[in-house]
Amino acid sequence: KSKLDRPLAAILTLNTLAHTGGAAGVGAETTKLAARRGMDEALWTGIAAVIVTIMVLVLSEIIPKTIGAVHWRGLTPFTAYFVRFLIWVMYPVVRMLELISRLFYPKNFQEGVTREEMRVMAQLASASGSLQQNEGRVITNLFALHDVQARDVMTPRVEVFTLPESMTAEQVARKHKRLRFSRIPVYSESPDTITGLVLRHRIFEMCVQGQGSKTLGDLKNSVHFVPETKTIASLLDEFIKRSAHLFIVVNEFGSPEGIVTLEDAIETLLGVEIVDEYDSVEDLRLAARQKMEERKERIRMLDEQEAKSATTEEPDLEDPAV
Repeated sequence: KSKLDRPLAAILTLNTLAHTGGAAGVGAETTKLAARRGMDEALWTGIAAVIVTIMVLVLSEIIPKTIGAVHWRGLTPFTAYFVRFLIWVMYPVVRMLELISRLFYPKNFQEGVTREEMRVMAQLASASGSLQQNEGRVITNLFALHDVQARDVMTPRVEVFTLPESMTAEQVARKHKRLRFSRIPVYSESPDTITGLVLRHRIFEMCVQGQGSKTLGDLKNSVHFVPETKTIASLLDEFIKRSAHLFIVVNEFGSPEGIVTLEDAIETLLGVEIVDEYDSVEDLRLAARQKMEERKERIRMLDEQEAKSATTEEPDLEDPAV
């Protein structure tokens, strides 16, 4: 789209000159011929105008544009050189029209393909079959990475498996014989005070080496905290920069709200849910929301029962013994 005004000005100028000049020439010749033969000049001029209009529409608009739309690959090299030559021949007129058109551009106008245009092109290409459906989905999701935030894809705190850092490796291995998660957040006092991250293989490695008395606090690695408003695009950069696979998501007060993993970011990009052999629930975020709704429903039912009980036990104000 660099200097798009120039080829447009050259093509439209030549097109207008050809149409106007051709129509004027045909009209003049028709008038002369009709006058020479004593025919109705207005009638034959009108007939000539209709014929010229149809010819211009078919021969100059419909057929060339259809050929260009179908055979654009083969015509592109020739057309590019021809348009460049046309701009050189008509440069004074092209330059003048370019300056005039610039007067109507907004101040912040930027030439080039926008993100929205590329997103729409990917959707159209996927719908037409030029791109496979999964390819179109990935391209569309790629442009949405700056709009999706960590809180939109994180696993909520209620679904996060954590362990106290005071537990020993032997205690963990005895209590949890099959650990589903390869990276486990550890806390000091409560799950709200996460202090690090322990790797599953380190726990069992200590047990095998006879060092099961070591606590998770001794085995933990540092963990990075990210705000819940951080975008997925920034998270991907952060994962790569820190060579990490899991971050703790915190709110504006610094309290943990959940965890976000590299897998979550990739799922957002691919638009699919990655499920392994240990996942009993395909989407933990959905499961957490369902549990929350069930909890709200139970609380609502308890409130209704308490309200009914209070109404039943309320003393009679008309009791004469009072």
